[in-house]
Amino acid sequence: MSYSAADVIGKTLRATTNIKLYRLANDNAPSFATIKAGGIVGIVDSYLMPKAGRTNMYWSFIDNAGKPYYAIQKQGMYDEPFLKQQGLVK
Repeated sequence: MSYSAADVIGKTLRATTNIKLYRLANDNAPSFATIKAGGIVGIVDSYLMPKAGRTNMYWSFIDNAGKPYYAIQKQGMYDEPFLKQQGLVK
């Protein structure tokens, strides 16, 4: 992704591959759901940078019950043209 993570806050992410969702942003956390390719992952609420126990950056979302959930950020996992349609520019 060629945007800063802060630029993506408030935007909706759409999956280009199957994406696992987590309740904890931790490499050892079990996933609780999978979004299929083409599905909406959610509206980005925040992001968490790598640190001990977290190899990758994670996007943060809030579900309908107000609980946070997370998805790993890796190149090619999210639909960039869809972000551009929402006004995200380089």
